[in-house]
Amino acid sequence: MDEPLLSSGVQSRSKSYTMLGFFGGVVVTLSVVAAFVAMHSGAASSGGITMGPMGTALIGEETWCEKTDFRNVALKTVLDATIFGLVRNINQETKFEGSGVLKEDNAFYVICDSSWSIPAFHDLSSSGSFDTIYDAHAKDGERWSQSNTNFLIAPADTDAFPHNVDSNWESITYHTQLQHHIVTQESLVLKDGKYHAVIMNVALHHHPKHEWTLELACPSEFAFKDDSKGFEGMLGVEGIDGRFFLLGLCEGNWCDTGKKGKEPGNGRLVIMELEHGEGPPNTFKDGYLVETSTCKWKTLRMVEIPKTADFVDYSDIARRGNTVAISSQESSALFFGDMKLEDGLLNPDTFEITGGQVTRFAPTPNCQVQYCNLEGIEFMSDRLLIGASDSMKGNGRQPFMCLEKDQSMHVFALPNKVKLEF
Repeated sequence: MDEPLLSSGVQSRSKSYTMLGFFGGVVVTLSVVAAFVAMHSGAASSGGITMGPMGTALIGEETWCEKTDFRNVALKTVLDATIFGLVRNINQETKFEGSGVLKEDNAFYVICDSSWSIPAFHDLSSSGSFDTIYDAHAKDGERWSQSNTNFLIAPADTDAFPHNVDSNWESITYHTQLQHHIVTQESLVLKDGKYHAVIMNVALHHHPKHEWTLELACPSEFAFKDDSKGFEGMLGVEGIDGRFFLLGLCEGNWCDTGKKGKEPGNGRLVIMELEHGEGPPNTFKDGYLVETSTCKWKTLRMVEIPKTADFVDYSDIARRGNTVAISSQESSALFFGDMKLEDGLLNPDTFEITGGQVTRFAPTPNCQVQYCNLEGIEFMSDRLLIGASDSMKGNGRQPFMCLEKDQSMHVFALPNKVKLEF
């Protein structure tokens, strides 16, 4: 369906002057055509963005659909499934702002920046929420049956992580040595008055009930300018000499905000390693970090993402073998590159991302962006990837067609001619 860009036609004000009304109508028609052409002439190549009346950003028609290599660039949609239809009991949740996804233990774990509960999916084809009645009186931690294929993993300590406070989680990865999941709060102001990511090691428990506990919480040494742009993706990688590293994916170009953060093709990764510090472990109270320890994820080095990833922003990072995938929400695209490792291990002094090819998420029949809010990405197999979408932006910041795919899980197949070496 075409996006409504202009109001409906203009009527002549006087029936007495037929000819004047006719010529006036011609003038108005030409003006509308001119405005329509002007609005579409500025479409950005990265995301099909045009500027509407009063400078409102609209997702308009793109031109890449007309290229002869379209089938070699476009990811094919295999499945779209709304999260509300996948979870058997949503309990108190009113939204699922999907931010990251991880495949681990034969399940897909999804984090949402709106919730402390972690959706776990074993079957993306099930519709669990349709065959049970919502129980408004269910107690915390006793909401989900262990036999459910899909379920929510709630925090064990609901005083530390209350339902009425957003988690601000933007990424999820796995610590292979500790067998902990690592979730990241994007950028929060801490005791030093600066904005840091808060990196949380959590342990998932499934017996006697589904819940998670906090094992460790330490901020990143790397500081951001504000809370709007921080670490949007995180990848845990085993390193040389038995060490473990995190690769923090900055949402903004140059790891910056504002206009500089939107200069395409300047993506950055930050290599970090845990420094345990001193003092009692950090805790949470009422949804916020209580700093009692000097632990931190120390910055070792910043790594450039190849300019092939000519993106306005960067939303998540995933790995399969030596191949890395980096997604972009605003550019609605996906980059594949090669990681330089040493026998499969990361050396912080020599690590880099090389090569690269870019694919695009499938557009609408009118060649408009339809995956407007896709943030999380993960490999399912050599040819399939799974994605997670955030909620559609409100207050007119996104057009109506963005609602269809929001708060959902997606499965994509690689184009036939895209060959990745794992």
